[in-house]
Amino acid sequence: MGSPEERLAEALYAKLWNHTDALADRALAEDPDSAMGIYAKGLMKLREREFHEGERLFKKALGIDPHHQSARLALASCHHVEGRYEEAEELAMGVLSENPEFIDCHVFVSWLLAKSRQVEKARAAVTELRALDPRSPHAIEIEIYLRRCVEKRKDHERLCQELLALDPNNFLAHFGLAEVCFLRNDFQHAEEHIRTALAIKPTPEAERMLRIIEYRRNRWGYFPLLFLAIQLKLRRLFFAGEIRRRGREPKFDR
Repeated sequence: MGSPEERLAEALYAKLWNHTDALADRALAEDPDSAMGIYAKGLMKLREREFHEGERLFKKALGIDPHHQSARLALASCHHVEGRYEEAEELAMGVLSENPEFIDCHVFVSWLLAKSRQVEKARAAVTELRALDPRSPHAIEIEIYLRRCVEKRKDHERLCQELLALDPNNFLAHFGLAEVCFLRNDFQHAEEHIRTALAIKPTPEAERMLRIIEYRRNRWGYFPLLFLAIQLKLRRLFFAGEIRRRGREPKFDR
């Protein structure tokens, strides 16, 4: 069966989050100074978006075992969430220098560089990640993010198809293909992809895209938008002076 700490390590490796909290409690009951147990409790706090409590627990785990690489990487994740990118990068690169084949750390560093808009460094990190794991879906996700969100490019169809082949239930692949189909006016396939994406992970961005696609597929969907546009035009035509005098010009039209 193994010790509680060994079973906890197996659950963390397999990402069995439903069992992690209970196994961490058992590990801590056996040894209150279990760095693994404290680290696992911190991870659960991160999943609950309690970042300050997670940071406190990771620091406590590192006080017991300063070389705990996963706890250092998790602490870097807290710094990243708080916008402390330099501290996060320094911690993560320190872990990577000690363990160059730590794939999760390569993934974290690649995302960190991408989200801090260090495009060239992010692409170099992705190249290293792909050298270690040629079929890594994370590498493709990061490249899609760089193209869509940083460089504002629309040429991510091939990457989305490649990602979908590796992971048929990948949210980003379906979301990206919905965008591609929408730009081609292929609203049927766009709606299919965005509904699949929403079933995988409901997000406000995906819900907004679904509403826009539905407007485009149904001509009656234009009427609320058309009515608003006509109303604003009429107000400017007949009451322009009054609007300017009172400073009530719509903000998006300034």
